[in-house]
Amino acid sequence: MATKKSTKKKPSTATKKTRSKVKAKKKVTVKKTAAKKTKKKSKVTKTNKNPNRIHWIEIPVRNLDRAIDFYSKAFDVQLIQEKIEMGETLEMARFPNNDKMPGCSGALVKGAKYVPSTTGTLVYLTTKDMDTTITNILHNGGTLLVPKTTIGEYGSIAQFQDCEGNCLGLHAFASKKTK
Repeated sequence: MATKKSTKKKPSTATKKTRSKVKAKKKVTVKKTAAKKTKKKSKVTKTNKNPNRIHWIEIPVRNLDRAIDFYSKAFDVQLIQEKIEMGETLEMARFPNNDKMPGCSGALVKGAKYVPSTTGTLVYLTTKDMDTTITNILHNGGTLLVPKTTIGEYGSIAQFQDCEGNCLGLHAFASKKTK
C-alpha cells in the first residue's frame, strides 16, 4: 500500500511567531479588561467604613487673631484656640467637629513652616447659605475670586481669598426639592 504524503505545508517559523503573538495579545487584552472591571467595583471594607479620605486640614496663617476673627464672622463659628508642640510650638484655632458625623475638620495654624498661599491644594469649606457666607467673607476682609457657580445636582461652588492670602473654595449642596 502506498502512503500519500500530506500536501499541506508546515507553517513557517515566522507564521508560528505571528500566531503566538496574536494569542498573547488576546490573553493580555482579556487580563486588562478583567482588571478594569475589578477597579470599578470599589467596596467599603470593614476597616474602611468611611470612604471620605480627607481627615484633617490645616490652613496656614500669619496673624492668628486676625484669622480667627475672619473665620468666626464669615462662617458664624466659634474656633477653639490652643498651642501644640510638634518640633516647634504651633498656635492653632480648631474648627468645631463632631467625630460621630462624616467629613473632616481642621484648624488655622501659625508656625514657621506654615505659609499662606493661593497655589497648591484647594480646600472647599461647606456652607448651608452660599450668599450669606460670601457677604460675610467680603465684609470681613476676604476677596471673591470665583463667583457663585452652579454645578448642577451637586449644588454650587465659589472661591475666595481669606484675610491671610489663602485661596479656598466654598461648596453648598443643592437644596432638596419637596414633592
